[in-house]
Amino acid sequence: MGASALLALAQDASDVLTSPDGLVWGGVLAAPLIGGLVAVARQAGLAARWLGMLAVLLGLGGGIAFAVSVPGAVAPSIAQGLMAGCAASGAWSAAHNARNGGT
Repeated sequence: MGASALLALAQDASDVLTSPDGLVWGGVLAAPLIGGLVAVARQAGLAARWLGMLAVLLGLGGGIAFAVSVPGAVAPSIAQGLMAGCAASGAWSAAHNARNGGT
């Protein structure tokens, strides 16, 4: 693979990663969707120490599913899924710390 092909691939990945459409799955923003699924898992009794990992795994799974549905955007879609999972995990952690006084 030549330098120009790598540059084109990097540009395509950059375009997908900076597009807000990649963080929308089926018309729903990915991070709040993941946050809602994590909240359901919490209500179902999943231990709090696993909720962050669940959010990241849900993001990764959603990114892979999105990559399958959008040909040619595998790596950027997976990266976006991981970003959505990490964003949901961070938002949950921040809310938990604010509610519990930082503990």
